[in-house]
Amino acid sequence: MFPVDLDGVVEVLVAREVPGGAWRGGAATETGAGVLAEVLAGGVFAAARHVGPYDQIPLTASAVLAWCGERRLVALEVREVYVSDPAVTAPDRLVTDVLVRFEAEE
Repeated sequence: MFPVDLDGVVEVLVAREVPGGAWRGGAATETGAGVLAEVLAGGVFAAARHVGPYDQIPLTASAVLAWCGERRLVALEVREVYVSDPAVTAPDRLVTDVLVRFEAEE
């Protein structure tokens, strides 16, 4: 069902917005406790909005990756943007944007 071979190690990155003055010059910066701050790469993305429990996000990610595969787009990474606050939102109403960055056609 999943259109990508995930055998082996899969790197997982967690991101959050940083206040304007907190970023230092665009280079990766060690912030302590094993946390590395860096700017996420921009590019061309395919996206879908997932509404529902977090444990069902892979279904949405799989659909976006399949869409990319059908168009012979090479997926570079998958990002999840958590829009809702799970502390105050029912699991079936959680909103998450799923973005797949892919190689731009030249």
